[in-house]
Amino acid sequence: PPETICVEARRRGVKVLGPCVNRSGKGFTVEISGGARAIRVSLGCVRNMSAQVLDRIVEARSGRPFTSLVDFCRRVNAQRNIVENLVLCGGFDCIEQNRRALLWQVEGALEKARSQASGIGTSTLVWDDPGNYSPISDFTLAERISCEYRILGIPVSEHPMIFVRKQLTAHGFVSSKDVARMKRGAVVKVAGFPVRPHRPPTRSGKTVVFMSLEDEFGLVDLTIFETVYQTCGHVIFTDPAPPLKAIGRLERRGNGVSVIAQRVEPLRQNTQDRFPCDRLHFD
Repeated sequence: PPETICVEARRRGVKVLGPCVNRSGKGFTVEISGGARAIRVSLGCVRNMSAQVLDRIVEARSGRPFTSLVDFCRRVNAQRNIVENLVLCGGFDCIEQNRRALLWQVEGALEKARSQASGIGTSTLVWDDPGNYSPISDFTLAERISCEYRILGIPVSEHPMIFVRKQLTAHGFVSSKDVARMKRGAVVKVAGFPVRPHRPPTRSGKTVVFMSLEDEFGLVDLTIFETVYQTCGHVIFTDPAPPLKAIGRLERRGNGVSVIAQRVEPLRQNTQDRFPCDRLHFD
């Protein structure tokens, strides 16, 4: 899964690069960024992306890279929602980094592409003009992360938990890097985005869920037994899963550290909030 690849990359100190219409492949690829290896997110991760459009993108750029949004729409027959999602998740950052301004240009770019295809007004159209987007202010970092998470299922620019770390610390929550230094048996409060929740078969037949919570520093392993699972299962196995908070007892086995959950709940009040960490509640 994409989130697993990105988590493992970050855990190993490998930079994760967002999708790019000129560089991303059909799967995750390795690039050199700043002299070090990095992972480039696949275009296939973009919400609503179809196999047909993905093929057309790769084929169209094989001769030369896309130079503008209009150029992309002219050479790739893609639906408006796909083009918008590519803009919002950073797919056109190699062409224009002001995502909000570029989003305003999508409808006009598609119309120009349709006009050329039908042979109407082609003599007056400037296909490769990137335009001037400076008067429109770009999205904030928080808005960018929100869009990336909604469209890709993973954050790329930064991890959303950075925006609430001060609040979490003030309410007694510890980060993944702090958990590793705590003593066995300690009661801890942790928070993050659920990663790889799974329910393996058990000898007793009772439900046990193993998962991790990802924050901006790494992962906290979480074990959820049946009595706790009955109250939180509906928020664990959702798509996209909301950030969660958990309170539990710290357990150590060899070099491994995990939290035996006593309570698990959504970190935000409304799981439909636009930004993953809007309107938090800590009690």
